[in-house]
Amino acid sequence: MVADQKPFNMTAPPRLLAQGATATTAVLLFFLVFQAQSASPFDRANTTTTPGAVGGICVPSERKALTSFKNSFLDPSGRLSSWRGEDCCQWKGVRCDSTTGHVIELDLRNTFVTENWDWCGGLNEGGGHRLTLQTDEMSPSIVELQHLRYLDLSNNEFKGTSLPSFIGSLNNLRYLNISFTCFGGTTPSQLGNLSNLHYLDIRSSIYESVSDLSWLLGLPLLRYLDMSEVDLSSVRNWVHAVNKLPALQVLVLSSCGLNSTVSTLPNSNLTNLEVLDLSDNPFCSPLQHNWFWDLTTLKKLVLSDCGWSIGPIPDALGNMSTLEVIVLSSNYDFYPSNSYLLGNIPTTLKNMCNLQVFDLHGINIYAPISELMERLPKCSWNKLHEMDLQDANLTGELPFWIGNLTSLSYLDLSQNMIGGSIPGGVEKLTSLKYLDLSRNMLVGHLPIGMGYLTGLTFLDLSQNRLVGHLPVGIGSLTGLTILDLSQNRLVGHLPVGMGNLTGLTILDLSQNRLIGNIPVGIGALGNLTELSFFQNRLTGVLSEHHFANLKRLEFLDLSGNSLKLDFKEGRIPSGQQLQTLNNLYMYIGNPGLCGPPLPTNCSTNKTNQIVHGEHDDASHDTIYLYLSTSAGFAVGLWAVFCTFLFKKAWRIAYFQLNDQIYDKIYVQMAISKAALIRKF
Repeated sequence: MVADQKPFNMTAPPRLLAQGATATTAVLLFFLVFQAQSASPFDRANTTTTPGAVGGICVPSERKALTSFKNSFLDPSGRLSSWRGEDCCQWKGVRCDSTTGHVIELDLRNTFVTENWDWCGGLNEGGGHRLTLQTDEMSPSIVELQHLRYLDLSNNEFKGTSLPSFIGSLNNLRYLNISFTCFGGTTPSQLGNLSNLHYLDIRSSIYESVSDLSWLLGLPLLRYLDMSEVDLSSVRNWVHAVNKLPALQVLVLSSCGLNSTVSTLPNSNLTNLEVLDLSDNPFCSPLQHNWFWDLTTLKKLVLSDCGWSIGPIPDALGNMSTLEVIVLSSNYDFYPSNSYLLGNIPTTLKNMCNLQVFDLHGINIYAPISELMERLPKCSWNKLHEMDLQDANLTGELPFWIGNLTSLSYLDLSQNMIGGSIPGGVEKLTSLKYLDLSRNMLVGHLPIGMGYLTGLTFLDLSQNRLVGHLPVGIGSLTGLTILDLSQNRLVGHLPVGMGNLTGLTILDLSQNRLIGNIPVGIGALGNLTELSFFQNRLTGVLSEHHFANLKRLEFLDLSGNSLKLDFKEGRIPSGQQLQTLNNLYMYIGNPGLCGPPLPTNCSTNKTNQIVHGEHDDASHDTIYLYLSTSAGFAVGLWAVFCTFLFKKAWRIAYFQLNDQIYDKIYVQMAISKAALIRKF
């Protein structure tokens, strides 16, 4: 297996986790805000609601409406199986006012979420738990629930039917979530009638393009708006539309096809905005001329993958002293290479003392890493917990004082040109869970103190020029799930303590210069799915014990070593855990191995080795005979030659003898020839 065929993919999971954490942060922030404002009628923590009303019985007309609403759905997993009996306040997902018995909350969200985002019409893990419409429209009976404040239908299947306009008749709604519901059509303007609405989430729920956002004007109390993945490319003056929402605190318009913006808002009403996410929109315009630089209340700013025109990160960023999260990443991943941010971060960030997440993944910074880090606000060093500078064209060496970032839990500096050794200050980052320094030009030894980073779950130092032995302390990193040290110049034996890393799912030590045995303790890593020792100098003996508990193994590469087989075991271990690994290339380069999937039969291999041994012995005897004969001939020849050289009398006698013998042979041949001629 060559380097460019490496099967491991250890960059996608972290990015997905970071994006998930971003969305979660926004939602949590919203709920915290509402909890702080206990006077709000939406504050569920302070409302007098119970699963059932005092007195026990819900309003009959509302029970009938709920029953009709239930009958419009197919419920393959029986999520609504509790919807029976007289007291609808006891039904799952239904909450009633403790005084009046009116239904005030209807929570029918599908909690069986999946990482497969092909929601509409696709098959995924949560598909069997979706509520699905039986007909072409949702039952309007829900309009009877005029006291309803909370409605969540997210992650269900509405088969491309239009979002019903009668939703706008639920005048008391404070919370509406119809995300990932597969509605067709466009957004009905009647949503603007929900004047009491505080929270609106319609992400990934509308098929058709939305061309008008004027209905937002009717939502003066709206604090949370998420329209991610709703096509807003045809909307004109979208900035002015959202500027009509003075109470707005969270605005998420990710992947909406927005392609225009404005430089300023002369009369900005967004004085309460704390979260702004405009990621994945093709603005392709200068970043420095934008309306949001005047929003000094922002705590979170996400502007990634927007194709900002070539230019620097604006100095105006330093005016946002309340910022906790900055995400400007990957601005050229999906756009032409001449449209991306470049240059170092501004020197004006000294007042960002609350900074926690700093993500410039993919920005063409092209500066020494130490210079960039010196521009980070020193007052935030003990708060910064995530820093992603992957593929940022960074040079230079890591400063020792990186150890001052004591709260750092996520650090990705991969795909840069960082050189020098890994500083000992890294040992002080005891809060680290994720560390990726791969694909740089790092040299020197691994820090001995790596074993102090006991919170690590992900460690990737691959594709560098690291040398020396693996630290013994690496066996202390028992929380690791992924360990990749491949394509370095590491030497020595594998630490026995690696058998302690029982949480590992991926272990890649390929293309190093490791020697000796593979520890038997590797067989205890029962969670391993991928294991590679490709192209090392391992010379040990494989046995069944090396694979005893590797029941989840999906990829194995031992090729390019000098591993041998323990003949007491008979062959390459053939347990159930290796039955699906039929690629013979993972064993190539180990002449002592036999058995499936290799073509060499083990019994034949044993016999052949004995026969070959005897044949080799006979061949050696013949070679020795030839060598000794040749040596004897040479010695004898030189002995005669030297004697003639120094004994003149012997030399004359020898040549006289040769002449006499020659004369006798010549005379004899002449007589014999004459006799034959006479006969014929």
